[in-house]
Amino acid sequence: MNTWGGKRDGAGRPVERDSSGQKKAKHSLYCTIYELAMAREFIKFVRANNHKATVEDCMEELHQKLNN
Repeated sequence: MNTWGGKRDGAGRPVERDSSGQKKAKHSLYCTIYELAMAREFIKFVRANNHKATVEDCMEELHQKLNN
């Protein structure tokens, strides 16, 4: 028997959610610095486009940015 009282409403850290209500959590990636930069840019692009973006859309925009 434990004496900690069990789970209570409002106890612990609040769940982080994005603007669309999806639960956010910390994740780890094993990648190169270049791959990490690409992943971060893709996440920014997806968030800016309300989660409707595709990898191809993002790659096209990144390609345009790099060529300007």
